[in-house]
Amino acid sequence: MKPLVTILVAASLHAALASSARSASEADRQALQDIGCVRVLVEQMDTRADRDGFLADTYATDVEQRLRQSGICVLSADDPAAASDAPYLYVRVAMMPQDVERRTYAFATTMELFEAMSPQRRPAAVLTASAWAGRGAIGAVGRERRDAIRDRVRELADQFVRAYMTANRKAVR
Repeated sequence: MKPLVTILVAASLHAALASSARSASEADRQALQDIGCVRVLVEQMDTRADRDGFLADTYATDVEQRLRQSGICVLSADDPAAASDAPYLYVRVAMMPQDVERRTYAFATTMELFEAMSPQRRPAAVLTASAWAGRGAIGAVGRERRDAIRDRVRELADQFVRAYMTANRKAVR
């Protein structure tokens, strides 16, 4: 009897997780459908990390390049439309020094799409809310492995591209 209960519990858990993944995918599709142009904003970096070559501008360029290569419209910072209510991808690369002598850092990477939205209960109010979030990474890295962080940021950009293309029924280039 015990093995049967274990199997039933495992099957129920698997079904619940699969259902959750399907609804998250559906939510992503709905949130990203018909998104026009996006801006890319990278959170200000720790000054020590910046001095060691972990550069916010590099991450922004990497994300913008991935999006453009996939045919997603990207607004540059100097574009007047960028100051509008255009949705923006917010990239956070949090770096915390672990060992100052060895110049190692604990890191966390995240990416979210924020968009102006109106709550149903107060349609006249316009708020900025997260419409999509990628699966980030946490870990530790030394300054000689700067490219590892760039790779994580590019992976997040690729997650967004796949979700965007799925929502808008386009093939990923």
